[in-house]
Amino acid sequence: MAAREMGGERGVEGFEAYHEMWAEEIDEDLAKIFTDFTMNGMYARRVLPVATRQLCAVAALTVLQREDQLAQHMRVALRTNPPELVREVVVQMAMYGGFPAMLTATKILRQVIAESDSAPVTSE
Repeated sequence: MAAREMGGERGVEGFEAYHEMWAEEIDEDLAKIFTDFTMNGMYARRVLPVATRQLCAVAALTVLQREDQLAQHMRVALRTNPPELVREVVVQMAMYGGFPAMLTATKILRQVIAESDSAPVTSE
């Protein structure tokens, strides 16, 4: 399952929590459609590795300035990519989303990296 590949057992639990949140806040049927499309559709395709898909997500969310989702996707991207690669994707987005979008995303990336550096190490 893509959620496990993206975040280990915590990824599965996290995606289940998101599903529950969407079901409660929006609609159960829509939550199921979204979950099926995302995890059983796009992320289940084996054309791009999950690491590349996450870099694409970081790029798109940076340009679209979707800060609420960006930090979470950066966390996942950093599980499968080195920080320098994620940072370079963000920097590249200055060409497409402008410098303000890139600078905001760079700030979020620094915060995400700082959080992960200070998090206790746990085994999965």
